[in-house]
Amino acid sequence: MEQTIEHTKHYLRVNEIETICLHKFSQQEFKHETPIFMLHGAMENSRIFHSKSKKGLAPFLAKKGYNVFAVDMRGKGESSPKVNKNSKQSQTDQILIDIPLCLTKIKELTQISNFHFVGHSWGGVLLLAYLARFPKTNVKSMVFFGSKRRVSVFSIRRILYIDLVWNLGGIVLGKLNGFVPFTKMKAGSDDEPYQFFREMNKWVYSKKWKDKKDDFNYLEAFKRVDLPPTLSMTGIKDHTLGNQKDVKLLMEEANLGKNSKFQLLSKENGNKTNYDHINILTHKEAVSDHFIDAYNWIKAND
Repeated sequence: MEQTIEHTKHYLRVNEIETICLHKFSQQEFKHETPIFMLHGAMENSRIFHSKSKKGLAPFLAKKGYNVFAVDMRGKGESSPKVNKNSKQSQTDQILIDIPLCLTKIKELTQISNFHFVGHSWGGVLLLAYLARFPKTNVKSMVFFGSKRRVSVFSIRRILYIDLVWNLGGIVLGKLNGFVPFTKMKAGSDDEPYQFFREMNKWVYSKKWKDKKDDFNYLEAFKRVDLPPTLSMTGIKDHTLGNQKDVKLLMEEANLGKNSKFQLLSKENGNKTNYDHINILTHKEAVSDHFIDAYNWIKAND
């Protein structure tokens, strides 16, 4: 008989104003000790990993016997306050403060100091950036879905979605509102602080990968860091936000070695559908398709 998945929420105080919500999915009897930490991408929240009816990758891996933690970063999902004109969060804050805060809480709850990392889209970029700065963190494996840093492909879709909606629209509306209202733009599930957007945007368009606040050089750091085995997936219909060319480029930039693997999800490659940037995690077929590959990758490196 299948055990019931428990969903609990932990609210972590970042400062006097901001709190982030860390969702935990588990069952009474777990088979694997190493917890899984999940980080969503830009314009998103943790719902990309779980639905109200407890479907999605987080509950799926919990059913397989893992303690799974999916975070709503500052201003997103059930974190508070929601993104507004006073939101000053930067990428550096997320890398140096928020991710470590989550990992410390997970250690407290599980009494385990090892992790598996899972990232969707920009979440994968930030997890890599975190490991560049904190290479001694014991991460056994990583699984990324549609994660890219740069958008190097040139197409009509790129001009429409990246150059016009994302870049130009984000800059104009960000200056007008003090934050980027992606929800009103019908471009995402959550809004972004303007500071965070500007820093992220610079990374998207630059061959260099440096931190705006302290000039930390991530590309140089990755030459000295041994990253864990990483499975990086993307869908064949993800033409712009996680184009296979740019996903592979991120793997090269991070110096992900021979222990890592790229996987293109498509019917031609044996998958049940041709996935895109969002339904790679939300499609009803995913649970009996590449979610199994993600689980097997994590289990093999446990």
